[in-house]
Amino acid sequence: MFWNASVLSTLSSDTEPTVVLTFDSAKYIFNVGENTTRAFMQSRQNWKKTRAIFLTSVGTQRASGLPGLLMTFADAGQSQVHIAASMRKYTYRENIFVTPSEIPLVSASLDSEHQPVYKDNNVSVFALPILPEAPHDHPSSSGNEGQTAAPSKIASPLKRKRETSPEQSSKRLSTEAGIFIPGSLNGEMAQAWRQLVIQTMFPATQVASASTNQSGLGKRKGKRISQPPGLNKSLPVPERTLVGSSEPSLKPTVAFAIVGPRIRGKFDEQKAVALGLPRGPIRARLSRGACVTVQVKDASGNDVIREIKPEDCIGESVTPGVVLLLDTPTLAHIPGLLSGFADSAPFARYLWKYAEGSKEHVVRAIFHLCGEDVLEDEHYKSFMNDFGPEVHHIVSSRRHLPNPITFTSAAYSQLRLNQLDPDIFPVQKFSHNMENVISDVAGLPANTIPMRTNMLVSMHPPRPPAQNLDAERYDLFHPAISSNSPLVLPELTRTRFTEAQAEVHSHSMPGPEEMPGKDVMICPLGTGSAMPSKFRNVSATLIHIPNHGYILLDAGEGTWGQLARNFGEDPSLPSNVWQILRELKCIFISHMHGDHHIGLAKLLAVRQRLDPPADRPLYVVGNYHVFMYLREYAALEHLGLSRDSRNPVASIFLCASLGLESLQSVDVAHRMTCHGIIIKHTDGWSIVYSGDTIPTQKLAEMAAAKMHSTVGQAIDIGNRMNARNILLTHFSARYPTMPPYVMTKHQPGDPTLALAFDHRQHQNW
Repeated sequence: MFWNASVLSTLSSDTEPTVVLTFDSAKYIFNVGENTTRAFMQSRQNWKKTRAIFLTSVGTQRASGLPGLLMTFADAGQSQVHIAASMRKYTYRENIFVTPSEIPLVSASLDSEHQPVYKDNNVSVFALPILPEAPHDHPSSSGNEGQTAAPSKIASPLKRKRETSPEQSSKRLSTEAGIFIPGSLNGEMAQAWRQLVIQTMFPATQVASASTNQSGLGKRKGKRISQPPGLNKSLPVPERTLVGSSEPSLKPTVAFAIVGPRIRGKFDEQKAVALGLPRGPIRARLSRGACVTVQVKDASGNDVIREIKPEDCIGESVTPGVVLLLDTPTLAHIPGLLSGFADSAPFARYLWKYAEGSKEHVVRAIFHLCGEDVLEDEHYKSFMNDFGPEVHHIVSSRRHLPNPITFTSAAYSQLRLNQLDPDIFPVQKFSHNMENVISDVAGLPANTIPMRTNMLVSMHPPRPPAQNLDAERYDLFHPAISSNSPLVLPELTRTRFTEAQAEVHSHSMPGPEEMPGKDVMICPLGTGSAMPSKFRNVSATLIHIPNHGYILLDAGEGTWGQLARNFGEDPSLPSNVWQILRELKCIFISHMHGDHHIGLAKLLAVRQRLDPPADRPLYVVGNYHVFMYLREYAALEHLGLSRDSRNPVASIFLCASLGLESLQSVDVAHRMTCHGIIIKHTDGWSIVYSGDTIPTQKLAEMAAAKMHSTVGQAIDIGNRMNARNILLTHFSARYPTMPPYVMTKHQPGDPTLALAFDHRQHQNW
């Protein structure tokens, strides 16, 4: 049996660490940050046979790619995952089998029996909650945000009384109060309601209690469940015993120990023949561990019965290999981690002093997810040295990693376009340098290396970490950018591009030198639809209004990463992503489909890190369900929704902050409630964003355009509203690069037609 641990993605501008354990029969994914689905596509790894997903923390850093991945998995069998019920308005799949399981946020007692949180024929997964030390003077507050509790006071939810079914509870409350309000539930009733919501989202779901060990279960057909009353109302605020604190420095994490299978030794054919063991089913029984008897001749030629034991013909079994995954985001988490490995503690068995020579297991690889200053901490370094000399330590730490391009297919395409026009197609920001080199950190174990994408650790047979060359051979960007020779494009390509530029300029509308809005910049950050591809991310469009700030139209998963790659994270850059985030004044969410809003929470969470804070609030424009989702998510992580937030978010729009005359939403025709938007500036220009829609006269009239518009329909609506320019975006995943047959012959008076590419800069139209 062969199995390995691989790095699907590491810490970078647009990804968080994701580790995948792969067997012939199954895959197990650990952490699902933003862009996990796209990382699978780029690496060409197959996500099929995924049996379980494990999260070291619930929040945008470790779990914001979960809804997109679950929807991608809809036809890929079953998964087991802690799933957030706040996804109910945009994640619904009848044909996916999901078994949610929660890990209690409580330190395991020293005398408690340590049971796996998941077990099947391949792995046994053990969990260790890491509770950070809270300052004694840390204040606590109430509400959806800002609630904190000292982790040492978190009680165990392991033992629960028999729960009343949510259907019964809703009926009783409806009878008593007239209206069922889920937000008023608490304790066991609130948890039962969340479980019912998940079962409604995934009809094939089996909801497990926190203390139940889960194993691979067969597929079953889901039956559509009628929506329970109250589904469109806010969820109950989760107790801190379930989610911990929303304060980043106090947010609990979970360490995982993954124990692989005990692999039987090799069958010795020569010994079997010498013992008189015939071929056939009897050998199979022996291989399965049973003793067998055979009739043989003794030295005198007499028939005798001989008992043959497995160890007579089968070599010694291979000791199970162990992978540890340790998530230590702050220095405050180190004491909790060390206590879990202390003498008599649940994870002490994996230390070298207990594991040396053990036949139970052998630790082969440890993945360290380290926050700021953690790797330099003397206690942490001493802890790392408590493992065996053969253990490989693979470290994710921002200071100790370079920042190469993750999605090299798109970056290489843009690099080629950059040769045609560097202003329109800037090269994505990246860096091969690191602030500190891991090998320069004194006191680390000898086998300590940085975590790199496409790194693979073979667990059986055991081999040291190495790069997966099959995956890396598809990377054309880094070899091209590192080459001393410039990238050469075919002369025909350059000629046609020059001719196209001349054609566009020849049809440019005459007008004054300073046409209104001429200096407004439009930068599509995601131009695909439904799901990301290697070349296009999902919906997001950035508008820059000089001297006023930025507007973001939709924020699909990975929008933060697209911003970081476009503008760079280096504070010394004149227009770095932190400055863009500081000047971002408005985010408009057209509707609740995942490809338009899943990246919103990540953006808001990252914005909370601005220091000093932004001098003006960020205004979010969306329908009721957008804000219900944000309020529910804010129970897990600070998003800036509370009035006393350092970088507050407002849910109304202030036109004065962007120099606008008006900002008006328009109902458009889609599968769900969806809005377009009309932005009118005091300088006399306007921008219309259609959202997802079929052709609608309402949008054309109010502007003066599967339920999406075709290219021809979009152009027709643009003509009817007398648009000067039309930018086509949100292309089907069927066309990952250039959509076919979209360009039409330009007629006098027609608007300028442009195709959106991720990161393309549109200005001076």
